[in-house]
Amino acid sequence: DYRDQIRQNLLKMKVVRVKLGSQVSISDQRVDEVYNQEYSEDAGEETYISLEHILLRPDQNTPEDMEKTKALANKLGQFTKGQLQEEVEKHAFDLDVGQLSNVIRTRLGFHIMRVTEKGMKASSNVRQKKNRIRGRLRRKAMQDEMKRYLDELREKAFIEINWP
Repeated sequence: DYRDQIRQNLLKMKVVRVKLGSQVSISDQRVDEVYNQEYSEDAGEETYISLEHILLRPDQNTPEDMEKTKALANKLGQFTKGQLQEEVEKHAFDLDVGQLSNVIRTRLGFHIMRVTEKGMKASSNVRQKKNRIRGRLRRKAMQDEMKRYLDELREKAFIEINWP
């Protein structure tokens, strides 16, 4: 029946993939080489900052609230470029550690920021890029190995043709 034929063909393909897959390995060194070729401008590190800020919302803050707010800075956490609102980011990454920003107006209100830490860390998407590269290299290696395997089978095959 047709379903059995498809099932058998899928099983054969799976056996070939398992047989060939065990012969294909992609080294970390090869992945790093391709990564460096494709992303040479990205050294795998990005600048991060830790921020504190004071947010004033003109429609919600009374003079008493503003007095309290002056003493309280909310820790916002650690950020890399692209994670903050554009108008905040362009000022925040220019600040030195401990330096206060000018008043920055956003749709949320008025911010005064201070950078508490600044440094470099491994880019969070390096691992994702390397995994995509590894997958691509593995697929290419599997195709090459499949071609080699099929060529080898053809060479060893004995086909007898009987003419009536």
